[in-house]
Formats: sequence, C-alpha cells, structure tokens
Amino acid sequence: MSTTQFRDLGFDFSRTASRSERIARLDALAILLDTAFFVPGTNIRFGLDALIGLVPGIGDAITTLMSLYIVREARELGAPRHLVARMMWNVALDGIVGACLCWATRST
Repeated sequence: MSTTQFRDLGFDFSRTASRSERIARLDALAILLDTAFFVPGTNIRFGLDALIGLVPGIGDAITTLMSLYIVREARELGAPRHLVARMMWNVALDGIVGACLCWATRST
C-alpha cells in the first residue's frame, strides 16, 4: 500500500499532527476504551478495554500498551510531571492486577 493510499485512509505519516489533532485522537481513543458501548435499556456504558480485558494475559498486555501510549502523548503535550506520574501509577497498578489475576486463574 503506497503512502497516498494511507493518506486516503486518514494515515498521513509524512506530517506531524497538530496539538488539537493529537488531543482529538486521544479523546477518541479514551472514549473507545472507556464508554463506546452501552447496554440497551440502561445507562450502563463500557468500552473496548473491558472487552479486550476478557482475554486472559494478552488482553491486559494490549490495554496496558494502549494506556502507555496515552501517557506518552500526555507527556509530550506538556502534562505536569505529577500528573504523568499518577497516570503511570494507575497504568502500572492496572497492569499488575491484571497479570496477577491472570496468573492466579491459570494456576488453579
């Protein structure tokens, strides 16, 4: 697939995205991961994170990598160090708990 075809799909790797484009991309990713879907007839919302997390081990690894991407972008966009540290703590805790639960269910 040529660069022109990637550009037609919205993937133009030849230019740097503007700040507002990066923030819009992060916002869309956060919505997809957290609240993209809903249970009909209720106010219960869930995202791709919950669905991917159902796959033991690999699901937790994928969602941890996606979360690390969000943290990296936040750092590059100028988020304060203390906020990035809190984000990293949350990602690490989520990844560790997911890995421990996966390990615990495999050993029984």
